[in-house]
Amino acid sequence: MALRQMTTAGNVSDGFPSPLGVGHKHTAWDSSGGSDTYEWNGHAWVKLSTGGAALVNASPKIVSVTPSDSTTYDPPLAGIRIGTAGDVVVTSGGVDVTISSVDAAESLPGEITAVKATGTTASNIIGWQR
Repeated sequence: MALRQMTTAGNVSDGFPSPLGVGHKHTAWDSSGGSDTYEWNGHAWVKLSTGGAALVNASPKIVSVTPSDSTTYDPPLAGIRIGTAGDVVVTSGGVDVTISSVDAAESLPGEITAVKATGTTASNIIGWQR
């Protein structure tokens, strides 16, 4: 499952409604009659199911994350939670991104394929993997 990076403004042109809040669900239908269900997590539309089937991997696995310049996650993490405040460098969409001054207990949703050791000062990190 990938987080769909569709902002509220982007939803209008993509046919997605402006979200009414965290947990808001939207079903998108295609021309062949198939459907996908999405849920707004506060930052992005998350694809929950296809074709009206049961939720796909509805409960992600919680994994311990040790920052590493060589470890990649496949499938990607659906987000991370920081235990001890600091900076964190993640790879998302093939690009390394530095997120500065992340607070303890802050969650960072997104499709994350790596948490880099170089530049990461935050610690006690966990991730959600589908």
